[in-house]
Amino acid sequence: MQKQQKIILLIGVILAVFAVIMVKAYIDQQRQTIKEQAKKALAQIQANQAAVLVARDDIAEGTAIDAEMLETAIVPNQYLQPQAVTSLDRITGMMVVAPIAKGEQITLSKLSFTRKTAGAGLAEATPVGKRAITISVENISSLAGMIKPGDYVDVIAMVPVPVQTADGQQASQSAVIPLFQNIPVLAVGQDIAAAFGKGGSGQGTGHENERALRR
Repeated sequence: MQKQQKIILLIGVILAVFAVIMVKAYIDQQRQTIKEQAKKALAQIQANQAAVLVARDDIAEGTAIDAEMLETAIVPNQYLQPQAVTSLDRITGMMVVAPIAKGEQITLSKLSFTRKTAGAGLAEATPVGKRAITISVENISSLAGMIKPGDYVDVIAMVPVPVQTADGQQASQSAVIPLFQNIPVLAVGQDIAAAFGKGGSGQGTGHENERALRR
């Protein structure tokens, strides 16, 4: 009789342990499901929002943009202004061509790379704190005159690289190396950019090189 009771008690203990394991597995599964649902919900919210730069205070016309003037704000995509700026590196040193109110989104339509001075030349078109470089191109490499001031281009170099052939001889092979991306064209010949950010090129994201380029 005692032996039967022990067997029943042992079976009860085993069933209890099994029940605990099953409950734990169920709880872990539910927890994982809730976590995945939360991740999907967060990703959906993030997909419908964007981080943009807004004015920390009122910015007067003719002011050069500085990091201290701006802050980041999260706005729903439906309230995102056309040409809204998301990268500070993109606009540092640009001039404000129309007043910007406190909390207003910074847009390229209210910014310019030029200073408002009479007889403006390449020096006035060069962004504050930047340097213009000249690249000699012929009609073919400049796309037959299709590149104009205010455009953005990528600068790519083709350089010879020494290689060793199968028979052990030294040879030279051309390699294409990207130097800069999304570079503003300030001038083409005597034609100098009037103002960047009004229509024209959109804004890039990620790592951008904001060096001025004169062709």
